[in-house]
Amino acid sequence: MYERERPFDPDRLDAWLDDWDGRIVRAKGFAYVASRPAEVVGLSQAGPSVQAGPLGTWDEEDDRRTRLVFIGTEMDESEIRRELDDCLVRASESLDGVSDPFPA
Repeated sequence: MYERERPFDPDRLDAWLDDWDGRIVRAKGFAYVASRPAEVVGLSQAGPSVQAGPLGTWDEEDDRRTRLVFIGTEMDESEIRRELDDCLVRASESLDGVSDPFPA
């Protein structure tokens, strides 16, 4: 399970999803994305089909965190965590004017 409190940079997460690792056969969960601080973004993947979009709103500010589960064959969990961590908003980055590539 991948769980983080910092939000994803939407462009970096979108690029990671576009370059999906074929060893991941199934993924599901919720993402905290900087361009949608009040909205839960759902992530679902089965085979080559990857979907990301709105599921609702976070109940409380403390609930805002990414929770993703991956199932696959010969996955390198450390590499997946590193790649996803690289998609997170960095402390030095501003959230002003971040783009949003995900469906409304």
